[in-house]
Amino acid sequence: GFTMPVHEYSHSQGCSISGGYVYRGCALPDLSGHYFYSDFCSSFIRTFRIPAGVAVDHQDRTSDIGVAFGSIVSFAEDAR
Repeated sequence: GFTMPVHEYSHSQGCSISGGYVYRGCALPDLSGHYFYSDFCSSFIRTFRIPAGVAVDHQDRTSDIGVAFGSIVSFAEDAR
């Protein structure tokens, strides 16, 4: 089956979503269950949760990163 998008935004906010992962690590327990994504053109990092099939708790995490970064093209996971 086809799953419709759970979140979208207009092209005035960005041009190409770079999908990420749901955080399931142990280092940042407050972020457990949050989906991380970015936009290639706008260079932001945002999160949301999907507790019951609806995207909630939208947060901009760009300033939380603490370092300058450019266009994000992908995300990755490690063993943890």
